[in-house]
Amino acid sequence: MIGVAAPILLTLLRFAQGLAIGGQWGGAMLLVTESAPSNQRGYYGAFAQAGAPIGVILANLALIITSALVSEEFFNTWGWRIPFLASAVLIIISMYIQLNLEDTKAFKELAVHRDEQDNNVENIIKKSPIIEAIRKYPKRIILAAGAFLNIQVTFYILIAFLLAYGVESAKMSRDDMLAAVLIASAIMVPMQFIFSAYSDKKGRRGIFMLGAVLSGLWAFAVFPLVDTGNFWLITLAVSGGLVFLAMMYGPQAAFFTELFSTEVRYSGATLGYQFGAIIGGAFAPTIAVKLWTELDIFWVSVYMAFSALLTLLSVMALTETFQSDLNQTQ
Repeated sequence: MIGVAAPILLTLLRFAQGLAIGGQWGGAMLLVTESAPSNQRGYYGAFAQAGAPIGVILANLALIITSALVSEEFFNTWGWRIPFLASAVLIIISMYIQLNLEDTKAFKELAVHRDEQDNNVENIIKKSPIIEAIRKYPKRIILAAGAFLNIQVTFYILIAFLLAYGVESAKMSRDDMLAAVLIASAIMVPMQFIFSAYSDKKGRRGIFMLGAVLSGLWAFAVFPLVDTGNFWLITLAVSGGLVFLAMMYGPQAAFFTELFSTEVRYSGATLGYQFGAIIGGAFAPTIAVKLWTELDIFWVSVYMAFSALLTLLSVMALTETFQSDLNQTQ
């Protein structure tokens, strides 16, 4: 048996995954939104955002199929590794796509702009875009992280913590909980496109703030619905939560893109995203477990609602961006 090496390897691999995703999200998001027509950045950005729910769908589907094909004992000892091994195919596809991408028009124009600058010492020195982003936009980075907070907290509670809670508290089977999350994720995908397209016409902040309010309120309905032990009510609990997240997560790519000027856009948007992901998503399931086991499941709802309040306040402090010019270089 691999013993203690298993959790160590899992932790190291999660660090590696974090480094990869940390850099990739910003690039994927900018590639899509900077290449999109100016009046459809939200809609096009939703394609990059669709990766999260589609990933959940594929992962849950793989686990359900594997579980159905092997015995419970084999699944628990070795079978759970099969979906992870099968995912190697996606690495090949991802590498092919990334090796054949070109820079966006906005980035190319920035490069030309820099080449045309006077060759004085100040312009020759290449400053770190991360340091420049923090220097120029500290408030926006913090507020962007706050805007992303509830998305991360609620998403990981719904797709991770809720699986354990449903099995333990509502006595649901693992496959039923996986199926409920799968169905809810499938509903989330088209809703992201609908809300993102709406943000192209009416603005990012309004739909984002409405999503935060509804997400905070829905937090108090999730666990009572799960406690019924009824599969369809559990599916409703997860679906409602993910639909309200779609109101924020769909337009987020365009919103974060538009918050920063071209020369630091990648760094600024990524910093806001990753700070929010670390503070929100990294600890959400652990905090939820502690609140559930040491206090009561009600306090998990309070935690989710509090994160929604912080997101609401963060977005309120940001300016509307949907009509901004992405080709600005300063």
